[in-house]
Amino acid sequence: MLENKHHKLIWLWIGVMLGLSCAQVQAQSHDRIPTLRKFNSTRYTVHTDMNIRHVQPFAKHMDKVFNEYKRRFEKLNLKSRNTSEQMNLYLFETQKGYEIFLASKGIPAQNTGGMFVVNPRVNGLFTYIKDRPVRQTLSTLQHEGFHQFAFSHIGPTLPIWINEGIAQFFEDGVLVGNRFHLDIANAKRLIQIKDAIAKNRTIPFANLIAMTDKQWSENVQNTPAMAALQYDQSWSMVYFLINSNDKLLNAFNQYLIAVGKGVDSEVAFVNSFSLKSNSFAQLTADFEKAWARFTEDLQPNTISQVTDNMNFLAHGLMWIRKANRPAPKSIQELRSILQRVNYRISRTVHGVETHFNAEDESLYRYELPNGSIAFLNLMPTNNDAIPPTISASGLKPAPHLVWYKMDGDLMYDVTYK
Repeated sequence: MLENKHHKLIWLWIGVMLGLSCAQVQAQSHDRIPTLRKFNSTRYTVHTDMNIRHVQPFAKHMDKVFNEYKRRFEKLNLKSRNTSEQMNLYLFETQKGYEIFLASKGIPAQNTGGMFVVNPRVNGLFTYIKDRPVRQTLSTLQHEGFHQFAFSHIGPTLPIWINEGIAQFFEDGVLVGNRFHLDIANAKRLIQIKDAIAKNRTIPFANLIAMTDKQWSENVQNTPAMAALQYDQSWSMVYFLINSNDKLLNAFNQYLIAVGKGVDSEVAFVNSFSLKSNSFAQLTADFEKAWARFTEDLQPNTISQVTDNMNFLAHGLMWIRKANRPAPKSIQELRSILQRVNYRISRTVHGVETHFNAEDESLYRYELPNGSIAFLNLMPTNNDAIPPTISASGLKPAPHLVWYKMDGDLMYDVTYK
């Protein structure tokens, strides 16, 4: 463990996500380390083992994300602690290349989708592009990119709840043209946190705000249910602070300034949010009640639900293609095919599995702003090598499942119009 407290913090994050031994890292030493080329985007120095033209859209996307980071926190009078404004962005073609490169720097990366790393051998934002949906890569970049931005521009001592809460807030954002939509209440997180509130099993605010990196890490390693709750609740608290009212948002900014300068989290919270000489315990108790009322009234965002559903259906379409079955010509036909074989998938985030089952009828339809229900629209393509596209018209922004080839590999993305 590095002694420099800034580096130590980042190493803690990495170790928690992985729980892997040095022996596992060294086991990859015989693998060929990817050869990287680099170029500069507006905000990043990009390192990649891919054709640069394939990587440029991701770099341009992150330039816009970086601008949104700065816009959202401009009242903090941010100043980069780096000698250069350019930050390092590493984009690998495959998960294996990503893991091998980081292993060569002594960093275990198995079972991770991306990370922000600072140590004497390498520093930057790391992820890979192939082997998964483009939307997942972008969400990872938006999440881990905030950790990088916070370290460089806000301060290396942000409390873990706020660092992860804001990172998830940006993770959910969708880019339409040059505009980011960040007011998306993630459906799955919101359902889970509402359930926790209803069952009176949320983490007391005083405990979460005072939680150390070590405590957070131990929960991630040892108690997946608690890990999921601390991520969900941290996101929910941040969403409340940003979207509730201007007074809370201004106080939140003051809190960020204070903790960014190294002020104790409890002291900063009382100084920023208290209008009177309230104790930390009383203030957090009052705050928790207001948050619970706000969260109970908050409705899940249809766009996040549709995006998750489209990712499931894209997996199903890929399975149909690999099984050499005829492509469906409607969403009803796709539903029938997947239900006939009892198609299901699961994904693991923070150690907690989420399951998707073709029998769930909500996967094929969505609620319009006027309250009516519409089916997703499946549109066959003229190219037998490309699966059908899927759209959700009537939503703003409207999600679209699209397909394309990258070096012969079929990939899909959910874009927004």
